[in-house]
Amino acid sequence: MGAQILRDLGVGQIKLMGAPLKYNALAGFGLEVVEFVAPPESEGL
Repeated sequence: MGAQILRDLGVGQIKLMGAPLKYNALAGFGLEVVEFVAPPESEGL
């Protein structure tokens, strides 16, 4: 559902935080993953 909303908003390219293998289906909605970004490390956890 989130991918459909992004597509409807005109988003075509995105940067993601997460595992690359889990996001193959985004291409089916016309979204191109241009970069995978590591989440920031939390201190004290």
